[in-house]
Amino acid sequence: MGGTGLLCQTLLLSLMGTIVATLEGSCDDLHKWRLLLGAWDIQWAAFGPLGPRVQERKPVQILTHEQHSIQLNTNDIALVEMDHPAPCDDVVQIVCLPRSAESPIRAPESRIVAGWGFKRAGSAKPVVQEAKVTVMDLDKCNQSDWYHGLVHSNNLCTSCSDENMDT
Repeated sequence: MGGTGLLCQTLLLSLMGTIVATLEGSCDDLHKWRLLLGAWDIQWAAFGPLGPRVQERKPVQILTHEQHSIQLNTNDIALVEMDHPAPCDDVVQIVCLPRSAESPIRAPESRIVAGWGFKRAGSAKPVVQEAKVTVMDLDKCNQSDWYHGLVHSNNLCTSCSDENMDT
């Protein structure tokens, strides 16, 4: 999504805005950003021609979390206003978020997650993947053989240890 080839996962909040997770660089240089809605294969979506169902947008404004810290890897989330609306179809949908009054997700609940990355150790996949994972207790997640204390209370740690994957 960024000018350096950085890929982030986004959630469509409205026809004019999206939320971006996993910020790893500057949000100041808007002309370097590409928002690709409906992209599922990062090999062609990031570097080549877009598929017929991919909607490309440019950001008008990016609002990062007021307590975002690259050094601490906390609050790495932003709201992005798009240059024009994104019509919904069978691959681009507005996300349903829980109400603020609903209880938070707790261990050991199961959830379905999706994204790019490693489904098995050492094998990156360029296509969006889906996996059923279990929410982990933060104390276990922060053990030395996992994340060495780097997971914060506002993060959600999940695992599917029998398939050696986490998020």
